[in-house]
Amino acid sequence: MFWKRFTSLCLTCLFLMAFVLPLRSSATDATDEMDALIKAYNRPTAVMVYNMDGTMLYSYNAATKMSGASLIKLPYCYYVCAQLENGFSSLDATMTYTEKWYHSGSGIIYKGAYGEVYTVAQLLDYALRYSDNVAYDMLVEIFGMDGFNAMVKRWGFSDIYIGNQTLRFPLLPANFVCESMRRFVIRSDDGGPWELAWDALCHSKDTYVRAVLGDENTPVAVKYGNIPKVWHEACYIGSDSPYILILMSSATNYVPDVTYLQNVAACAGRINEEHAAEVRALVPPETTEAPTETVETPTEPTEIPTETEEITTEPTEPVESPQFGDVIADGSIDAVDAQAVLQAAANLGAGREIELPAEQLLRGDLNGNSLPDAEDAALLLQYAAYSGAGGSESLTDFLAGLS
Repeated sequence: MFWKRFTSLCLTCLFLMAFVLPLRSSATDATDEMDALIKAYNRPTAVMVYNMDGTMLYSYNAATKMSGASLIKLPYCYYVCAQLENGFSSLDATMTYTEKWYHSGSGIIYKGAYGEVYTVAQLLDYALRYSDNVAYDMLVEIFGMDGFNAMVKRWGFSDIYIGNQTLRFPLLPANFVCESMRRFVIRSDDGGPWELAWDALCHSKDTYVRAVLGDENTPVAVKYGNIPKVWHEACYIGSDSPYILILMSSATNYVPDVTYLQNVAACAGRINEEHAAEVRALVPPETTEAPTETVETPTEPTEIPTETEEITTEPTEPVESPQFGDVIADGSIDAVDAQAVLQAAANLGAGREIELPAEQLLRGDLNGNSLPDAEDAALLLQYAAYSGAGGSESLTDFLAGLS
């Protein structure tokens, strides 16, 4: 799915700016309808509608922190997938459920018997499919908090982190949740842990808005968050014009306002449809040239060869995807990668075309700000020097150790 990889840097800038200033493509009927829904709700809420082409279609209270509940499991499971991809632990590693890990609330593990053994694959699946609290706690035990907090800081959210006990479920703004889902979408077809996690999100339980957002032909990935007096849903809708909806809401008497949730979800779909129609209107219609007559000229007869040479092709070896940091995809992370990122940063600063494709930019985005800059190049040089001196840590672990 090439569109997942294709994100222009200018549009990404707009995405980051939208965290501070609400951006809309135009004043539309659906936008006015969303304004009216939020005004009538008259309780704390946050709504974001972000199209995967890089356009922020609607943003309300995007940077306002609310009780995030289980939405934190979305970015943490992204971190787990990245760690697994880089060789830390494995999907087959196991952990035993004991009384120490009992954690009531959402999930299914706590309802089972002590002594049950679970694989990391199961924990990752349960944390996203059932929002399982025990699975989340066990994953944090295995993969830790420091690396996750460093990753979030590189994304540009230095005031968001997890810690022990109550800090395991921090306050979160909608823009952070949107960025978490956006990054998951980009990696969703990369196989391994990414495929497992994405399948869990596409079949997650306890959602009020999935039925409103899609059908059997439109995949909808959802991560919900719920504690008394709040209900949140972070959604990706894989329509012809794919988009993300972040909906954070307050509940009255511990009961979510399902009508509000579903009305906002339906309105978000209409906002996105209006945007898609605007984009289609900007595309010039295809033109076809009238066929031209060709005049055949007689040619000299040619001799028919008596023997034909059989052409055979050797089977090619499967090509592995380049690793994170290997910008030019030559199998190593070195100064050449840093030079490529630095050149892209210089082009961006001078207003010229960046030239590096989006997939290469993503591999070189070490500080997580979605832009090529000198910091990315410096980090690549540091890692190249480290590995050149015999260091064996993966780039992800190396970056975590710098924070």
